[in-house]
Amino acid sequence: MSKLAVLSVKAISFVNFREHLVRDILDRGHTVLAFAPDFNDDTRNAVREMGAIPVSYSLSRSGMNPFGDLSDLLKLIRLLKTHKPDLIFASMAKPVVLGMLAAKIIGVPRRYAMIEGLGYAFTETGMRRTLKQFVSRIALQFLYKSAFKFADKVFFLNRDDKEDFLGIKLIASQRVCLIDGIGIDLNRWRQSEPATKPLCFLMIARLMNSKGVPQFIEAARQIKSKYPETRFVLLGSIEGSPDALNAQDVDSIVNDGLIEWPGRVDVREYLEQSSVFVLPSYYREGLPRSSLEALATGRAIITTDSPGCRETVMNGKNGFLVQPRKVGELVSAMEKFINTPDLVRTMGEASRELAESRFDIQEINKSIVEQMGL
Repeated sequence: MSKLAVLSVKAISFVNFREHLVRDILDRGHTVLAFAPDFNDDTRNAVREMGAIPVSYSLSRSGMNPFGDLSDLLKLIRLLKTHKPDLIFASMAKPVVLGMLAAKIIGVPRRYAMIEGLGYAFTETGMRRTLKQFVSRIALQFLYKSAFKFADKVFFLNRDDKEDFLGIKLIASQRVCLIDGIGIDLNRWRQSEPATKPLCFLMIARLMNSKGVPQFIEAARQIKSKYPETRFVLLGSIEGSPDALNAQDVDSIVNDGLIEWPGRVDVREYLEQSSVFVLPSYYREGLPRSSLEALATGRAIITTDSPGCRETVMNGKNGFLVQPRKVGELVSAMEKFINTPDLVRTMGEASRELAESRFDIQEINKSIVEQMGL
């Protein structure tokens, strides 16, 4: 049996997004070490309840500080020497880069990485690229290319990311494995009847410009001027990002009655109250978990024809694709549901069928585990 080190960028990400994969690996008799930089009592206990072993490691999540990142690399090397894993699995940019390099240096026999979207550095904002974004992108390309040389396989969640990395020769084709996202638990996220009176458009995302929040708000403004009973609900937190919205600005929009922003809530409860899920993102998504949750719940989708997002919509069948940053197209797609409310139900049913045929977490985890030889 093997000992597997799984590197995450946040402990809560490990808990929320890796539980099914970890339990599958544990059920096969292997040992899982859960590496995260920010464990607290709750996340540490949650990892132990899964049957995995929590391990704290040093990781500067954002920014590029060569001396700090070198220090993190040396600390990770010492930790891996101590725990002696047979296999390493890392996701997100910094864990992938540091994990592949550290694992190669100490001779971890099998090394796997997952690219869950390309993030802000690779996002086309429609404006002139800032110097910081340009430098970040060049640096990340160099680091990815260096790290991928030492990976047995790199899992990509959408075809666009895979083709982009192959096109600029960051990775050799024999190391690439394309999967349909991280999957969704179809037993936990059950289909429910969508709301129709009034129609409710729901967006779930971090409150960032590149996630399309300003476009969602402007669409709400235009729709409510014609159909005032329509609901618009925004679920998401404001994080420390150069692309983040200002909390005071969002509060003022809420006070104006355009949108509801209820704070930290049970996402499933709000999905069940919704009619249509909306994600007008132009961020370089991997394959948005929120969209998968909406598909499984049986909700029609409006999202952008952009990497990661387009994977969740068969245009005209379970929803509509719109061009990024085009508020007029977003409003037009919303009006189709308002004027033809039967689409809410029929497209919602098609969404559930798509979730069952492509995004079942059990099938996706089976593929990952087989690729890793477990």
